[in-house]
Amino acid sequence: METEARPSWRAFTFMVTEAGMVESVLRDVRSYETEGVFEAHVCTGIYDIIADIRHTGPSVEGFRDLVFTKLQKTSGVESSTTFFAFPFESTEPAPKKPKGVIRAYVLVSCAAGHPVIVGETLTEKAGKEYGIVEALTLLGIYDVIAIIDAPRFDDLEPIITEEIQVMPGVTRTETFPVFR
Repeated sequence: METEARPSWRAFTFMVTEAGMVESVLRDVRSYETEGVFEAHVCTGIYDIIADIRHTGPSVEGFRDLVFTKLQKTSGVESSTTFFAFPFESTEPAPKKPKGVIRAYVLVSCAAGHPVIVGETLTEKAGKEYGIVEALTLLGIYDVIAIIDAPRFDDLEPIITEEIQVMPGVTRTETFPVFR
């Protein structure tokens, strides 16, 4: 069985689409799978689409072209925000969202000096079928992103409130459940 290469460059692009364009933009974003879009989903909240980008090329140019030329210039994208991510070596990248599983992306803000500690602690909790699947530190206005899976929508809440929000150093979270 062939294993997926560890991405050289990793990011999450959160997109706002023009009214009525979500399906078209989602289809176009997913068409870049061979260039590094691992998966893309419609989500709730202030963004319409989240794309998990995993580029394995030897240089940053292909990654930069995908994010800043192709994704941002996709017809129907009104605005986008990209967070560059740094995975912890001790964890494997999250797999694609299994059918029937509720996935959410949780953006975490931390007190000064806490992002690495929070990220490492969340990474230690990763690896179960449900719960925290992966955590990465970010560049940008958020410090950590946690990817969580749950069997039902109601099961997301205790993971967020009892495992993430109560951690020392966590000051705020924003959660974006995805649908497809």
